[in-house]
Amino acid sequence: VDAGGVATAFITGKVSIERYIPQRNAWRLLAAPVAATGAPTINEAWQEGVTTASPNSNAVPGYGVLIQGGTVANGFDQGLTVNPTVKVYNNSNNTFYGLPAVPGTHTPITTYPGYFVFVRGDRSINLLQGANAAYTTTTLRMKGVINTGSITTNVNATNYTVLGNPFPSAINFETITRNNVKNAFYVWDPKLAGTYGLGAYVTFIWNPATATYDATTSASPLSQYIASGEAVLIESGDGLTAGTITVKESDKSANGSDLVFGRTNGLNQKVRVNLHAVNANGTTPLLDGVLTNYDVDLSNAIDNDDAKKINGASENIGIKRDGKMLAIERRKTVTSSDTTFLNLYQMKIGNYRLQVEANQMDASNLTAVIKDSYSNTINNMPVNLNGETFIPFSINSDPASYALNRFSIVFKPNQVVLPVTFKVVKAYRQEKIVMVEWSTTSEVNVKEYEVERSADARDFVKLKTTAATATNGGDAAYKIADEHPLSGNNFYRIRSIDIDGQAAYSKTVQVALPVAEHTPTFSVYPNPVVSNTISIALTGVEKGSYRLELINNTGAIIAARTVQYDGISAKIVFDVNQDFAAGKYELRLAGNGVVIVKTVFKK
Repeated sequence: VDAGGVATAFITGKVSIERYIPQRNAWRLLAAPVAATGAPTINEAWQEGVTTASPNSNAVPGYGVLIQGGTVANGFDQGLTVNPTVKVYNNSNNTFYGLPAVPGTHTPITTYPGYFVFVRGDRSINLLQGANAAYTTTTLRMKGVINTGSITTNVNATNYTVLGNPFPSAINFETITRNNVKNAFYVWDPKLAGTYGLGAYVTFIWNPATATYDATTSASPLSQYIASGEAVLIESGDGLTAGTITVKESDKSANGSDLVFGRTNGLNQKVRVNLHAVNANGTTPLLDGVLTNYDVDLSNAIDNDDAKKINGASENIGIKRDGKMLAIERRKTVTSSDTTFLNLYQMKIGNYRLQVEANQMDASNLTAVIKDSYSNTINNMPVNLNGETFIPFSINSDPASYALNRFSIVFKPNQVVLPVTFKVVKAYRQEKIVMVEWSTTSEVNVKEYEVERSADARDFVKLKTTAATATNGGDAAYKIADEHPLSGNNFYRIRSIDIDGQAAYSKTVQVALPVAEHTPTFSVYPNPVVSNTISIALTGVEKGSYRLELINNTGAIIAARTVQYDGISAKIVFDVNQDFAAGKYELRLAGNGVVIVKTVFKK
């Protein structure tokens, strides 16, 4: 490639190009980096040139992918379902739909600029096993003439355009030539959870203040570098007229999506809100996220500095502003009352949490609270404006619990003197205990401090209380010992309580301890259970209050009980005082920073 980005060396004939896909059951947004002339068909490339009429009859271990959605004659593999596993984009109705049944996978792979492909693994998978089929790694390969020179793509006037990386090399989105095309793009992250763990969109948008791209939260190491074989979504600059985008030889890059892009997320003041599921086993997979930047030079009007939200098929979150849904919003520095209107979509009955990450928002002398139109317990919860705040919440059958606009963040100028300012908060291991220290300044009318601990930075319990010692706006330092820290992660925060009962929180700090030899656990005997009584043997479980829940295969809690465990007895009896039908269940024990889940069978 010369200095002008023009190819100066060429390859004659066809080249074999491979794209490795890691082991994960998920949708992926893929492109074919070959020229249209002499291009292979989808069947020749991604199906290794064969079609599976009966599972495993022509398996090619390690390569290709099984594609369903039509007949064998049109190149589709056959299994338990005919649901399409390859989809293409329709700009007129802004949706992805199944690959047309005719000619099916016998169409040239360059017919469409990109494809949503459901990848469970290679072609050795037995489709008759359905959801129980194994997940494997695979390599998608094709042979074709590679593109060279500049490749121009027309960009639709409205909705989105699929842009496939045309080269067998990563490209740098920043340097691509755009004509009436927004300097933003949408990447599909297959590691984002969603209801079925199949992926979700991540939004990138250029931040001129820092000359980097801001992005919503991702689970994969995504970046401005679009990998070979990857496609993204883009849109016109004004959303009204068409544009063009040109990928040049000089846009090729040695970097790629395997490198973590250094996203500083631009402006100093920002608020990120992440949506997590809270599973019965205590895990909290990331579902989606949004971001707001604040700066004096930005506008509160929706313009090219803002990025629209693309809703996925699973639970997701957006910011509602002037009738538009945004993933990334840019606003002026908050100098008066301002509100971030959060919208939650496609929520299911179950437990969730919001994770609010604020950076330097306290520099504007602000306060902020979470507004919850459904739960009085959560409503008016203070937000840490230079740290994290976790808001656990639940969705049930009450429509108000899953109202789109249930949550918002309300900012207000801080017109009162705060009772205390936390200067330093730290925690550290000292042999078998953990020391928690904090120092304060400007203590005014503070009554006491509570030290809270959590195993997951979500559910905190009070550990100790100590009286405030400073008076009349003075400074003070405090220290307490946690003599019985948890095995693994310990999260601590300080809660100040003033004489009027008002509370404020410090930032959260973490100490990780080695996992104890006798990790808290329990067993069920007999298992399968033969009556309506479950006998539970405990090992390594500390004294305290615990909640037992019996959960059926639909996720419903059919029985629950709170027990006070003395830390000595080896056995707990759980009476299920209702219909306990034969089948498979999960038994969950939670409390004191411990969450244990066991599978239970009933005869």
